[in-house]
Amino acid sequence: MKTNFYSLLPLCCVLSLSCTSDTDKEDVTEGSIGTDGLNVLINTVEEDAGENCENGGILVSSGIDNNADGILGEDEILTEDYICNGVDQTANASNTLITDSEFIGMANEDCVGGYVVTNIGYDLDMNESLEGDEIETSFSTCNLAPFIDIESLTFVEDCSVDTMIPVSIMDSDGTVDNVEVTVLVSGSEITATYQDGMIVVPVGNHISGAKLTVSAVDNYGAETVQDMTLAFRGNDCIPTDTFHGVDYSTCIDIEVDSLAGDDRGGVTLTGQYAYYNGDDGLVRTDLNLENLTLLVSEDVDTLIGDPITGMLYSLWSSEIVETNLLTVGDQLEDNSDLTMWDQLAVIDENTLEVMSTVTLEQPMYVPDYNNRFDYDLGDGVETDVKAEDYIVGMRNGSLVIGVRLAGVSSGNYALKWFSIDPATGTTLNEASVNNLSADSTDDDLYSSLRWDEQEVDVQHYLLLERGSQLFMTYRDNNNEEMIELNTATLEYTVVSESFGLYSDMKNLAMDASGLYVYFHTEDGYSSYKEESMDKCMILFNENDGSELDLGLD
Repeated sequence: MKTNFYSLLPLCCVLSLSCTSDTDKEDVTEGSIGTDGLNVLINTVEEDAGENCENGGILVSSGIDNNADGILGEDEILTEDYICNGVDQTANASNTLITDSEFIGMANEDCVGGYVVTNIGYDLDMNESLEGDEIETSFSTCNLAPFIDIESLTFVEDCSVDTMIPVSIMDSDGTVDNVEVTVLVSGSEITATYQDGMIVVPVGNHISGAKLTVSAVDNYGAETVQDMTLAFRGNDCIPTDTFHGVDYSTCIDIEVDSLAGDDRGGVTLTGQYAYYNGDDGLVRTDLNLENLTLLVSEDVDTLIGDPITGMLYSLWSSEIVETNLLTVGDQLEDNSDLTMWDQLAVIDENTLEVMSTVTLEQPMYVPDYNNRFDYDLGDGVETDVKAEDYIVGMRNGSLVIGVRLAGVSSGNYALKWFSIDPATGTTLNEASVNNLSADSTDDDLYSSLRWDEQEVDVQHYLLLERGSQLFMTYRDNNNEEMIELNTATLEYTVVSESFGLYSDMKNLAMDASGLYVYFHTEDGYSSYKEESMDKCMILFNENDGSELDLGLD
């Protein structure tokens, strides 16, 4: 009699292995599945005449040697078949059992490498393969796809020599037959190849960054693809020194109004997600603006992401007893009933749990008109002031906060920037311009350095790092200019007089590669639409002020 069993395990069988049956003793023969792979074991024993085989025969057991001890244990058996004398004539025709495997593909989420069917039987025609009635039993196993281990972000510190990036590629149950590296997008023309465990990027004056994809194909044709990002910032590299505008032809957008509602509550990035906050909720997409998801049905103005380290933070308060963004309610709204955000919280991107908090050396007063505190606006006297508006920027572990302070009765203003160590909450340095007047005709500094007022808000703008200096890029509403501010010296440069003009563009973030910027527009960028989040490739030369970069609606 012949019995066929089928079982699925996350392993791969060999293309062929053989063992010889011996009716006088138990025989176990194994076949290699490749480096670090597991083995298929076949166990054959004599079966006496009886209930299973009237005239006697052979019991063939087969399975995977999961514990790699060379013995087919009872819990490792996948199939058991009786090959009976006088019924299955194969036992008399040949005593050579072989296995013959066939890759059948049919990959799915449970087995991305596709399945392999392994047949066991007697090679009657001695052609070293099994066909038809030669097959006594079969089982199916999962082919593991190749594994690629590479850093998702690599900083290139020297473009004057070839860049060698180590990558580990293996196939635990077979072989890797082909590896290819493709440049998906780059600020300059580059090539990349795979050589002996290294991705090689040739020497060149590379601009900003690049995104690559590495693909590995195993002996069965299963493919694994892994993306990686390069950021060029070292010797002879050309970093993204200044933001001038965007390449309009690359822009894509996604409408967020239906889930998040109307607001300018911030666009912030981590290593894998883009977040946008609106009046009605916090939403998230992947970095290609796909898979829009509502995370929290509350206004969360305080979220801050770092695209380089991949960390997600939120301003927090010691008054908050909840420990998850899902349950914190409206306490992270920019005009909540809290007095201040005196902590910085690390947020788990998967669960939105608060993993840890640190106390800020300088607390941030919630920008509500009811909050008051004492501050010296520059005349040597502490007076009653309020925090009207905040801007935040974060990149590569550096967090910079700007605050616009208004005297309650004096009519004077102060603009202040301070950088924070997110690990300790310590203020690293600060700079401020005091005793400013919004009504003074000769106070050009106020008009030049102030940012677009949003009544009360926490806005997110682009932070760049060059050497030890930090530069924040933001829109100045009075002069309708995009400026770049040295946050330590408060020296500034006008970098664009046209980007985002008339498009109500309030937030700006850059991805890890320095290739793309993300921003939010209420009225749309270049054409009218509802509230949206946009992604565009950065211009690597000065914006010429053409209509394509005006953002006209």
